[in-house]
Amino acid sequence: PIESIRPAWLTPTVNNIAADLMVRINNAGAANAMNLCCTALLASRQRSLTREQLTEQLDCYLSLLRNVPYAADSTVPAQSASELIDHALQMNKFEVEKDTIGDIIILPREQAVLMTYYRNNIAHMLVLPSLMAAIVTQHRRISRVALQQHIDALYPMLKAELFLRWERDELAGVIDELASEMQRQGLITLQDGELHINPARSRTLQLLAAGARE
Repeated sequence: PIESIRPAWLTPTVNNIAADLMVRINNAGAANAMNLCCTALLASRQRSLTREQLTEQLDCYLSLLRNVPYAADSTVPAQSASELIDHALQMNKFEVEKDTIGDIIILPREQAVLMTYYRNNIAHMLVLPSLMAAIVTQHRRISRVALQQHIDALYPMLKAELFLRWERDELAGVIDELASEMQRQGLITLQDGELHINPARSRTLQLLAAGARE
């Protein structure tokens, strides 16, 4: 039998439905102890952080996700950063070394690929603040207008790759909310329309920025 010719509208329609479905799935993203810890540890070049550093980084992620929620359907754990770390350690995926500076939590090399899977489950929820952190870290000070221009240039690629929920005309409002939250956390300072790196919180900002470089 002669194979029927597919109508021209079929493929783009199916692609649009598939993309919309992926956006909806991502809107229901769920942060948890494991994917938050993996995100922080994989951001570190040595795949290790002191417990104090890991707690500080999880506090940063949790505050961003709670105060500027990714979507109405996304979920963030109610527990503290310290409680989440305790829970993650119980899963026996990480190593803990005792040191004079305190416990060092290590992501073993053999676990790195699996842990990347966990991190990728929430990458879309943190990519915009991570991108902002990367841009501010690179420039050390940048105007709000220039920051928007950098993000506008990269956003179509990020939206297509990570199935992000925002349209271009929504970005300015989200960026403003995230900038205010990052200022509240002391990651940056806002002066005369410019975002400045805060040296006192540079490690946390750099680890946040690493998420956009993956």
